[in-house]
Amino acid sequence: MNVTVNIPWYDAWDTIFRLIPFLIPLVLILVTLQVVALVNVIRKPLPWRDKGLWLLLILGVNTIGPIVYLLVGVPHLDAKLAAEEDEDAL
Repeated sequence: MNVTVNIPWYDAWDTIFRLIPFLIPLVLILVTLQVVALVNVIRKPLPWRDKGLWLLLILGVNTIGPIVYLLVGVPHLDAKLAAEEDEDAL
């Protein structure tokens, strides 16, 4: 037995318009995270081969990429920069 649900367009638009107050803040948060992560990785004084993978992750995985970079990438790259500065000091 096939059951089909026929939703008129006005019901679909009504659902979309009811979701907009929840979607706008979510989209703003995700865009802000992505911009912060991109600016952060571009400003780090590292070779482009190190930045390239992080840029691909941030841009390729829109929702999770910036979060992973900010939680994992920033401490990793900061530690790498500190190690390079220690080597240069010797």
